[in-house]
Amino acid sequence: MAKKAVKKKLEKKKSKASSKKADEKKKSVTKKSKKSKGEKPSKKKAAGKKTPTKKTEVKRDKFGFKEGSITSKAAEMFNRDNGATTAEIKKAFGSAQLNLLKTVKEKGFKVSTEKIKPKKGGRTVTRYIISGKAKK
Repeated sequence: MAKKAVKKKLEKKKSKASSKKADEKKKSVTKKSKKSKGEKPSKKKAAGKKTPTKKTEVKRDKFGFKEGSITSKAAEMFNRDNGATTAEIKKAFGSAQLNLLKTVKEKGFKVSTEKIKPKKGGRTVTRYIISGKAKK
């Protein structure tokens, strides 16, 4: 008989807990339903006035890259009279910068290639040269 009494008490506690959860859900639903669908929640205003940030102009080189950046320096190397190889660029900057050549082409510059065969066997080296804007 003691077991039945304990079971009844547990069932009552469970039912009270579940009814409390149901009441909380109803309250939260009513709070949400008061706002219209298109209305945004109100934002609290800041106590002090904030000064607007000024955007500084970034200096660009003739290719449109930020001056002093790795990309800009690599473009200058490709722009020399004799151009540059990917090995030279990789040695100077740590990566071949091949996307740079694609970007420069898209901006309208002419990118020419020159294949150089070594005298004593070995690999053929490609030298890339960026020249002025291509005529349309």
